[in-house]
Amino acid sequence: MITLDRLQALGGATLDSIEYEPIQLKSGYMVGISGYETVRHIDYIDDYIFSQFIMGKKIDIGIKTFNALGIDAYVGVWYDTYDKGVYIDLSINIDNLDTALKVARLHNQKAIYDCANKCDIELI
Repeated sequence: MITLDRLQALGGATLDSIEYEPIQLKSGYMVGISGYETVRHIDYIDDYIFSQFIMGKKIDIGIKTFNALGIDAYVGVWYDTYDKGVYIDLSINIDNLDTALKVARLHNQKAIYDCANKCDIELI
């Protein structure tokens, strides 16, 4: 299970849905799905609360639902040094950039993550 210290060192991560450890996907685009996100200020969260959000029922049901449909779903976590927010969401991996951008816009996302190039793609 990822800890807050490790998250801050990494900046962000995609977690597998079994061990909740960071994984490195080699392709596709990670897109957050609205309705599954949680944000907490770093000063008001500890490792226990962090783990409870990661393993929460809502995220678990979302992952199981998407996986049953043949869509790879993961837990996305990141730490924003600007607002000191710890972000946790359900993310899906989409192979096609155009499709990923369309889905991201439908879910009011600010950015998607390009797994191959290891960078964010901001939506305008």
